[in-house]
Amino acid sequence: MKEYNAKYRNENINKIKEYKKNYFQKNKYKIKQNQEINKEKIKAQRYEKHNCNCGGKYTNNSKATHEKTTKHKKYIQTQHVQQ
Repeated sequence: MKEYNAKYRNENINKIKEYKKNYFQKNKYKIKQNQEINKEKIKAQRYEKHNCNCGGKYTNNSKATHEKTTKHKKYIQTQHVQQ
């Protein structure tokens, strides 16, 4: 199925682009309205605060950065040693 979908996309790339362009033009207002509604939900999820077991705090937006901190790495190493 994946091969078929990839083949279809490659063979009909211009047709797909034209369809997406027309869809956006027809539904521009609806799309913008949905983006505004979901904007607040996404922002709330992004900045939701969490407490880590290492003693640190992070938001979903900065989770990757937190996991690279020295404090978090030391905690992870001590957990692997104890097991």
